[in-house]
Amino acid sequence: MASPEAPSIQAASSSSNGTESMKFLVIQMAIGKVVVAMKKMVAGIESSNCNCTNRP
Repeated sequence: MASPEAPSIQAASSSSNGTESMKFLVIQMAIGKVVVAMKKMVAGIESSNCNCTNRP
């Protein structure tokens, strides 16, 4: 007669999918923060570049 898996093994195997999903979510959040920061930097650079052609 086979013995059932120990609770710790069941817990470890059942949470592995959640761990992978959480890693994906954390990576996506980090990428999003970098994209937002870069957009702010580009917007700041574009606003500070004044190409005034009507100078006296």
